Amino acid sequence: MSFAHLNQHQRYQIEKQLAEGKSVAVIARSLGIHRSTVYRELRRGQIRAGTAPVPRTSARLAAVRRAQRIIASTRASSGNGSEANSNRNGHRNRSVVA
Repeated sequence: MSFAHLNQHQRYQIEKQLAEGKSVAVIARSLGIHRSTVYRELRRGQIRAGTAPVPRTSARLAAVRRAQRIIASTRASSGNGSEANSNRNGHRNRSVVA
Protein backbone atom coordinates (compact mmCIF):
# COMPACT_ATOMS: atom_id res chain seq x y z
CA MET A 1 0.00 0.00 0.00
CA SER A 2 1.34 3.38 -0.96
CA PHE A 3 0.33 6.81 0.25
CA ALA A 4 -2.60 8.44 -1.54
CA HIS A 5 -5.29 10.90 -0.54
CA LEU A 6 -8.79 9.55 -0.18
CA ASN A 7 -11.29 10.73 -2.74
CA GLN A 8 -14.96 11.48 -2.09
CA HIS A 9 -16.03 8.04 -3.34
CA GLN A 10 -13.71 6.30 -0.85
CA ARG A 11 -15.00 8.50 1.98
CA TYR A 12 -18.55 7.67 0.96
CA GLN A 13 -17.71 3.95 0.93
CA ILE A 14 -16.20 4.19 4.42
CA GLU A 15 -19.30 5.96 5.69
CA LYS A 16 -21.64 3.48 4.00
CA GLN A 17 -19.80 0.45 5.33
CA LEU A 18 -19.65 1.89 8.85
CA ALA A 19 -23.42 2.38 8.71
CA GLU A 20 -23.72 -1.28 7.69
CA GLY A 21 -21.81 -2.23 10.83
CA LYS A 22 -18.60 -3.40 9.20
CA SER A 23 -15.37 -3.18 11.17
CA VAL A 24 -12.64 -0.67 10.34
CA ALA A 25 -10.27 -3.49 9.37
CA VAL A 26 -12.78 -4.96 6.90
CA ILE A 27 -13.47 -1.52 5.41
CA ALA A 28 -9.77 -0.78 5.02
CA ARG A 29 -9.14 -4.12 3.28
CA SER A 30 -12.05 -3.59 0.90
CA LEU A 31 -10.66 -0.18 -0.14
CA GLY A 32 -7.02 -1.27 -0.19
CA ILE A 33 -5.95 1.25 2.46
CA HIS A 34 -4.46 0.90 5.92
CA ARG A 35 -6.89 0.81 8.84
CA SER A 36 -5.11 3.79 10.42
CA THR A 37 -6.25 5.83 7.41
CA VAL A 38 -9.87 4.98 8.21
CA TYR A 39 -9.38 5.85 11.88
CA ARG A 40 -7.72 9.13 10.88
CA GLU A 41 -10.68 10.07 8.69
CA LEU A 42 -13.06 9.29 11.54
CA ARG A 43 -11.02 11.40 13.96
CA ARG A 44 -10.92 14.32 11.51
CA GLY A 45 -14.70 14.34 11.42
CA GLN A 46 -14.94 13.99 7.67
CA ILE A 47 -17.02 10.86 8.06
CA ARG A 48 -20.01 10.32 10.30
CA ALA A 49 -21.62 6.90 10.37
CA GLY A 50 -25.34 6.92 9.73
CA THR A 51 -25.56 10.36 8.11
CA ALA A 52 -25.28 11.70 4.62
CA PRO A 53 -21.82 12.91 3.62
CA VAL A 54 -21.32 16.59 4.37
CA PRO A 55 -18.46 18.21 2.53
CA ARG A 56 -16.22 20.00 4.98
CA THR A 57 -13.11 21.92 4.20
CA SER A 58 -10.33 22.63 6.60
CA ALA A 59 -10.50 26.30 5.61
CA ARG A 60 -14.15 26.56 6.68
CA LEU A 61 -13.50 24.76 9.94
CA ALA A 62 -10.50 27.00 10.64
CA ALA A 63 -12.64 30.09 10.00
CA VAL A 64 -15.21 28.86 12.51
CA ARG A 65 -12.53 28.20 15.14
CA ARG A 66 -10.99 31.62 14.49
CA ALA A 67 -14.36 33.34 14.92
CA GLN A 68 -14.96 31.45 18.17
CA ARG A 69 -11.56 32.58 19.49
CA ILE A 70 -12.31 36.19 18.57
CA ILE A 71 -15.69 36.06 20.29
CA ALA A 72 -14.16 34.46 23.39
CA SER A 73 -11.36 37.05 23.58
CA THR A 74 -13.85 39.90 23.10
CA ARG A 75 -15.96 38.60 25.97
CA ALA A 76 -12.91 38.18 28.19
CA SER A 77 -11.72 41.74 27.59
CA SER A 78 -15.10 43.45 27.60
CA GLY A 79 -14.09 45.54 30.63
CA ASN A 80 -17.44 45.46 32.33
CA GLY A 81 -15.84 45.49 35.77
CA SER A 82 -16.86 41.93 36.65
CA GLU A 83 -13.33 40.54 36.18
CA ALA A 84 -12.49 41.20 39.82
CA ASN A 85 -15.41 39.02 40.85
CA SER A 86 -14.61 36.15 38.49
CA ASN A 87 -12.13 33.32 38.76
CA ARG A 88 -10.02 32.12 35.83
CA ASN A 89 -12.81 29.82 34.59
CA GLY A 90 -15.21 32.73 34.26
CA HIS A 91 -17.27 31.69 37.27
CA ARG A 92 -18.27 34.41 39.66
CA ASN A 93 -16.66 34.25 43.09
CA ARG A 94 -19.09 34.00 45.95
CA SER A 95 -18.21 36.35 48.72
CA VAL A 96 -19.99 36.72 52.00
CA VAL A 97 -20.84 40.27 52.94
CA ALA A 98 -20.54 40.83 56.71
